[in-house]
Amino acid sequence: MCGGPVPIIASIEVPDVIQKILQHVGLDQPGDTQNRPPLTDQGDQPTTLF
Repeated sequence: MCGGPVPIIASIEVPDVIQKILQHVGLDQPGDTQNRPPLTDQGDQPTTLF
């Protein structure tokens, strides 16, 4: 909310762990795009979390 940069503090790259997380939050269906916003070109726009 301050408008400052947001650092990446973790990157999950192990497929089994990713699958478990997606199952836990209910996003484990490959064709389930209803929970994702449409792709847009954000360019150099800052990320807004809230």
